[in-house]
Amino acid sequence: MRPVRRGPSPRTLDFEDYTEAKADLVARLGPYCSFCERRIPTNLAVEHIQAKHLHPNLIGRWDNFLLACVNCNSTKGKKNVLLSELLLPDRDNTFTAFDYLEDGRVLPTESLTRDRKEMASASLALTGLEKTGSETQDQNEEVVALDRASQRMQSLAHRPSVKGQCDERSRKQGAKRSSSPDREPVGLF
Repeated sequence: MRPVRRGPSPRTLDFEDYTEAKADLVARLGPYCSFCERRIPTNLAVEHIQAKHLHPNLIGRWDNFLLACVNCNSTKGKKNVLLSELLLPDRDNTFTAFDYLEDGRVLPTESLTRDRKEMASASLALTGLEKTGSETQDQNEEVVALDRASQRMQSLAHRPSVKGQCDERSRKQGAKRSSSPDREPVGLF
């Protein structure tokens, strides 16, 4: 779950039709599911963090929107989300909360406090991201990813390591800061 910055609402009032927020969300967050991080160029949904049927006053509220793929959106469904018990990509530094294993599993980082680890686990369970991967071979002996974990690993194999890029950027910024003590610290998130 990569941290995202939704930014302030492009409107002064709530959206009458929440689907109208999709273009602005995609422009700001990219065509990725805010939970499983898969690139979904055509079928992303405007995800209501707080379920519409439980919080009708938040249906058009910008701060209640993320983007979600069909899998994450339907797994989360109409669950009652207790914000104080979850880590969310628009609010928390979820980059440091999870470890991405080579087999596609996502686990809470071991260095988290017990409370934060429980929150991270609850966040994964909310959208089913705690499940393991499943792959098979097609008739051409090509590996086919049958689930989100395996699909995420396939897509990550084709792009540079984001964590590696951030670690390198952080190292370089740290070196610059240590040579210039007057500078304000610059965070990644």
